[in-house]
Amino acid sequence: NTQQRTPRTSCNTVRVILRNTLKMDTLIQPSSPAHRKDANVASDASRNPRGSITDSLFHSAQGLITKLPLPLHASNDPSQPDAPFALDFSRAISKENEGGSHSPGAVQHRSSERRASDPTEAERRNALMQSHKHAVKRSSASDVRTIFQDFVAVMDPLSSGSNSPTTNASVPIVENPLLGSQWVNTNTLKVFPGANLPKIAKAVPKGTTIMLSPGEYKQTASVRLSQDDLSLVAERDGNGVLRGEVKIVGDASDIPKGPLLNVSSPNATVRDITLLFTGVERAQRDENDKLKPVMVSCMAVTKHSKAKISNLEITCPNARGIEIRSKAQPTVTSCAVKEAIIGIGIADDAAPHVESCVLGQCASLSVQVSGRTKGVVTACRFESAGDACICAGGEARTVFLANKVLDTSGCGAIVGESSLVTLDANVIDGNHVNGIQVGHRAKPTVKNNTIVGSKGSGIVVYDTAAGLYVNNKVSKCKLACVGVRDKAEPHLMGNTITDGFGSGVVSVGSAEFVMEENVVQRHAGAGMKVQGMSKPLVDNNRFADNHAYGVWVQDESTVTLQNNVMDGNVKVG
Repeated sequence: NTQQRTPRTSCNTVRVILRNTLKMDTLIQPSSPAHRKDANVASDASRNPRGSITDSLFHSAQGLITKLPLPLHASNDPSQPDAPFALDFSRAISKENEGGSHSPGAVQHRSSERRASDPTEAERRNALMQSHKHAVKRSSASDVRTIFQDFVAVMDPLSSGSNSPTTNASVPIVENPLLGSQWVNTNTLKVFPGANLPKIAKAVPKGTTIMLSPGEYKQTASVRLSQDDLSLVAERDGNGVLRGEVKIVGDASDIPKGPLLNVSSPNATVRDITLLFTGVERAQRDENDKLKPVMVSCMAVTKHSKAKISNLEITCPNARGIEIRSKAQPTVTSCAVKEAIIGIGIADDAAPHVESCVLGQCASLSVQVSGRTKGVVTACRFESAGDACICAGGEARTVFLANKVLDTSGCGAIVGESSLVTLDANVIDGNHVNGIQVGHRAKPTVKNNTIVGSKGSGIVVYDTAAGLYVNNKVSKCKLACVGVRDKAEPHLMGNTITDGFGSGVVSVGSAEFVMEENVVQRHAGAGMKVQGMSKPLVDNNRFADNHAYGVWVQDESTVTLQNNVMDGNVKVG
């Protein structure tokens, strides 16, 4: 019955028997003749030191085959279609008898005569096993492998795509996702350059440390760390010293939506790696059917990840360096974004801790926060930003603490929309237009900052913005050191405002604000100039040593002056 199929589970069992038996090839000693039931088989075992293995394989297979339906397929001889099924052992035996005739034990079994009636199922099974017993005994272990490859192919015709017997079975090759790596211990996988990191990151179990050997890893898909407690680190020696640079490289043309590295694992660790993400920005059409750029990210931290990220060096001229969003709360320390459009972008409800990072050569912004973000950005160095080093929008409540803001073509910090960020103990100097610029409906807390050498003003509050501005030191600004305009309502308290090239404080428009307990001195213009329809409350301040008036009120302004000290001004107080 050539159309009959054998259950695949049975064939899988044969494979297991074969594999487990041959694994013991070098461990099992030849069995003694006393353990043999057949004296002839015992004499064969003395000639074949591997007799115990083939015997074990033979009896294991016999137990299996007695459970299988027969015939498996027709006889090898077309003239005798009813002859018992026979495996072809000629290839295996010919290895022992090259150029010669087959040995007596070699079997190409044929029925001496055709039976008058079909044999019973039990007779067929017994005939099958007995006809090949001696041949299997005399074959080496390598021959047994060949024999059972044919055996499995015949019993599992689906593996070769045909119902007919096949002597060279082709087993589908499954690609190893861990190719290019090796396990150092139960939790550490050492990976070598050229490996497919996305497949490795997907295949390893949780708690694995993926240790990268020095070299370059070119990737054409995002490397996603999503398993719990995954680590992606560079290799160090026994003394904890890096063995060399590890660089992961990707191109936006291969990964158009980015990012090159995506971390969503709850407790991932990423350390000591260089990321290089090249290519151009994506573009999509807006509501007016015009193309506009859509920024992608070199690295993203998402979901509820509390990843620990340290000592990364990121270069992505046309992308965002690090994107932190959703409800992620990573710790990012000692990282450097050498070139990007935006160095670090924080959005949604993320609350990261970013510390001791260097963000330079950012075409637009060093750090951008939006949404309802919280968290802390501290002890970082921002330099060479196109628009601003710090940009806060949405309803962000992020704290910027003790950062160093250097050269920028725009402002040191821009705070807008309904942002409630805190700027505390930051130093803003170098080339910039305005030190801190606050607009829209923002209500930040700006305290203990040092702002020096602004080409515009040190602090500007406009639109309907408000907020608290306490204990800041503002000096050497080209225009007014502090400017209040439009309908802004800031509260200025305890600030030291000195040595400006214009006036110390200037109010224009219809601003209504409070100014108390400030020191305003040594300005080239007036200590305070009030214009337009402003209505400030000026209480308990000291205006001293200014080259013009202490307080100069103009236009239709309405000013309340109380408890102030006017001292040493060139013109009247």
